[in-house]
Amino acid sequence: MLVNLLLNALQAMEDGGGPRRLTVRVAATAEAAIAEVEDTGAGLPPEARHRLFEPFYTTKARGTGLGLILARSIIEEHAGSLEADNAVMCAGARFRITLPLATAPVGVANV
Repeated sequence: MLVNLLLNALQAMEDGGGPRRLTVRVAATAEAAIAEVEDTGAGLPPEARHRLFEPFYTTKARGTGLGLILARSIIEEHAGSLEADNAVMCAGARFRITLPLATAPVGVANV
């Protein structure tokens, strides 16, 4: 799922004339691990943002429209979430994966 987001970000920057920057951030809270993929591509137009996770929807000339729906499905199977919006610091897009941290069953020590 992360590779899919990275490839999408690289492809989104192919047509841009400005500087290209792919940023990956990882963080953890007491409850979750968070990974963000941000690019300096064209960003997400409003009409695309609402349809990104629909099967077979794509804005690419060559694409199946299944990558994001599969990534989101895998993440949700692990009780996580995948969100998309436009990046705050640049004109591109930002995707955020949030996955809950596993906890050890009572009586089992973490190693």
